Amino acid sequence: MSRNLVSLTDRMDKFRKRMNEKDPITGKTRYGPSTFARVGKMLDCYASLSMSIDICFTNEKKGLVLMLQEFCSAEEKKREEEKQKTEAQIQLAFKSKLMDEKIAAGNKIEAEMKEKAKLEADKAEVARLAEEARRQKMVIVEIERQEQDKQRVADLNFMNSVEKGEVGVKKQLAVLREESDDSKAHMQAITSLHTIFSQISSHPEEIKFRKIRRDHSKFQEDISRHQGGKELLIASGFRLTDVDGVACFYCKEPNIENDMDGWSDWFNLLKRTMELIEEDMMK
Repeated sequence: MSRNLVSLTDRMDKFRKRMNEKDPITGKTRYGPSTFARVGKMLDCYASLSMSIDICFTNEKKGLVLMLQEFCSAEEKKREEEKQKTEAQIQLAFKSKLMDEKIAAGNKIEAEMKEKAKLEADKAEVARLAEEARRQKMVIVEIERQEQDKQRVADLNFMNSVEKGEVGVKKQLAVLREESDDSKAHMQAITSLHTIFSQISSHPEEIKFRKIRRDHSKFQEDISRHQGGKELLIASGFRLTDVDGVACFYCKEPNIENDMDGWSDWFNLLKRTMELIEEDMMK
């Protein structure tokens, strides 16, 4: 660039020298007016160019280009630093995100393990409670079975203690009369017994007339509470048993097709009991 500038300076010097020369004969300038103006303009441009080059490159102070270059370098360095800083921030954020995800995953696993442990504990507790309930139920069932066995034994002993048939019925009617202090209560008992045997004699095929709930309040009030009342039922053919899970006095009808004689004896005893009750009512 400096060689080109020196070469251009030499040419400009020649143009400038020629502009100052005059024709020795005419005394006019070497260039005509038009050329003179163009050359002058060209020299002015060169002067401006030379000054600019001098400012940019040859001044003792830093030239503009160098300042621009340093500025660009500084900006480039700044951009590089910003880029590196941004990348570092991104990397840090990425690592932080990974760490957060790992922590969250760890917390999730820990929560799942705790939940699983809780479920296992709950399951074990439910199993324990179920086993405890089962054992308690077994104890209750066993107690109930023992009570039922005791009740069956007591019922069997009670039924075996009562004489059966017409003779037994007469004895219990006598006991019922003797043990009753209240004639009204005695008559109520006899009347209730007569109703029972009257219904069975009229409808021997109807089970509802041949079973009496032991805990029925009316039965207990009229018959069961009196000595001889329950016993009369046993003497006439009733038995203590469960019917559809309910404790009852039950008079079972023999199968008339398979045991005609048995059925006749059973029915005749019922009718005879009713007749004996009627005779007692007339006393």
